[in-house]
Amino acid sequence: MESSNQFLGTERIGKLMQKYAIPCIISLLVGALYNIVDQMSGSVTYCLDEYACNFTGKIRSGDDLVWYGRVETERHYKGDDRVAKQRQKPE
Repeated sequence: MESSNQFLGTERIGKLMQKYAIPCIISLLVGALYNIVDQMSGSVTYCLDEYACNFTGKIRSGDDLVWYGRVETERHYKGDDRVAKQRQKPE
């Protein structure tokens, strides 16, 4: 017990900060980041529930919605598309 009290009283401040303050600061930052992600998750759930209210039938909440993504690898267009033929941006 005596040696730990002497360590706190005789050690340099920088070393004590490194040993005790930095882990504490990191834990506070991790907690804050967790809270931000949690709030975003709650907002997304609320938005999905509100979006689901626009449907009729069996969809009652965001849990009833199914989402999927599709990656397009080619662009298809009509043969008479002037912008695509000239490879210009649309006006």
